[in-house]
Amino acid sequence: MYREVRENRRRHTNSHRQPFTGFALSLFLLLLLASCGSAQAATTTTETQHIVKRNVPATTKTIALGAQPCPTTAASTDYWSAVVGIQREQNSIAKVSCGHLEGNDTLQALVEVDYNGASGGVKDIYVYDQITGPAPTKILELKDLYQGDARISGYNTVITREVDWNSSINKGQSSDSVQRDLYREFKWAPGANGMLPIAFRGFYPDLTRYQAETDQQQVSKSHEQWKLDPRQVAQHMASNLLNWSGASQARILKQQGVDATISLKNAGQDGGTITVTLSRLEGRSDGIWLVTQVDSDALLITQPTPLDHLARNFTLTGKGPTGVSGQVKVFDHLYNEIGSVSTTSAGNGATTFHATVSYTPTFNKGSEDGILALFVQKGNAIQGAVMFKALLG
Repeated sequence: MYREVRENRRRHTNSHRQPFTGFALSLFLLLLLASCGSAQAATTTTETQHIVKRNVPATTKTIALGAQPCPTTAASTDYWSAVVGIQREQNSIAKVSCGHLEGNDTLQALVEVDYNGASGGVKDIYVYDQITGPAPTKILELKDLYQGDARISGYNTVITREVDWNSSINKGQSSDSVQRDLYREFKWAPGANGMLPIAFRGFYPDLTRYQAETDQQQVSKSHEQWKLDPRQVAQHMASNLLNWSGASQARILKQQGVDATISLKNAGQDGGTITVTLSRLEGRSDGIWLVTQVDSDALLITQPTPLDHLARNFTLTGKGPTGVSGQVKVFDHLYNEIGSVSTTSAGNGATTFHATVSYTPTFNKGSEDGILALFVQKGNAIQGAVMFKALLG
C-alpha cells in the first residue's frame, strides 16, 4: 500500500496595497523567484519519492514445506472415520498428517487407513482438500498398498512405499519374505483438480524422493559421506550402472550452488568419457548429490525428454555419429532392464535415427520411476551414454 503524498501550498497575503517603489519592486521580484524555486524543488522531491515507492516490490508469502500441524478438527481420527466411511470391524484410521500440497496457504490432509487383521498390513491412502469444511474433497485415492505407508515430502508432494509382488526380489516369495521396494510420488495438478504421479528428477544414488529423503537422514548422521561429494557420486554411478572401473577419473567442469557438472573418464582399456549432471536434494545446501542426467559428445536423445510419461510402446528419436550402433534401454525401479532395442545412425556426419521401444514393467497397478538410456559400446564396455529419468506406466 502506498501512502498518499500531500503537498502544502503557501498562500501569500498582502494587506497593504501601495504603489511599488523601484527598491520595493526589486525586492518583491527577488522574493517571488526564490519562492518559485523552492516550490519547484519541493514538487520535484515529492514526485521522486512517489516514483520510488511505486517501484518497491510486493512481498510474497512463503509456503512452509513438509508436514504441518493439522487444524484441531482435522487432526481427529474420529472426524476422518466419518469422512472416509470407516467400518470399525474392517478398517481404521492409522494416521493423519497435513501439508500445503496445493502449493498455497491452504492445508490438505493425508489420511492412511489400515485393514484390520490383514496379513502383513494393507493400507489405503487418501488425500483431501477443504479439510475443515462441511464436505472435504478427495483429491487422491490409492488402494491396497501391501506393507504400504505414505508421507508428505520436503517438496510438498505425497510419497509412498509398498511391495511390488512381481519385482525381481519379491516374485515367488512368501508374504513374510517380501520387501517394500516400490516408491512413488504424487503432486497436485491444478488442471486435473487432483494429484497425479510424477517422476523424481534424480536417478542415482536414489531413484525416488522417498529413498533420497531417507538417505539424507542417514548422511546427516555422518553415514556414507561420499554422497556429499559430486565427484564420488558420479564415480559410484559409473561403476554400478555402467560397469566402469572404480578408478574412473572425475573432473569438475562446474560447481555452483546446488548444481554441479562432472567430466568422467573411464580408466579401463576401452576408454570412454561422459558428462554427469548432478543436483543437491530439494535445493538444500547440505543435501546429498543426485545424478540427474548423463550425456556424451555427438550423442543425443531428442524425444522423449526427461521426466516424460512413457507409454509401454513408444518411438525414440535421437542423433549420433554416422554408422554408430547403439542400444536403447529402459530400466525399472530396481535398475533392472525391462526393454531394449538396437539402433544405427545412417548418413553423413551426425544423423537422426528413430527406434520403436517396448518394455514390460513388473508393476501393473500404476506408474513407476524408471530410466531411459542410450548406450554406445566397444566390446563389452560402454563408451558413450545418454541417461535420464522417465515415468513408466
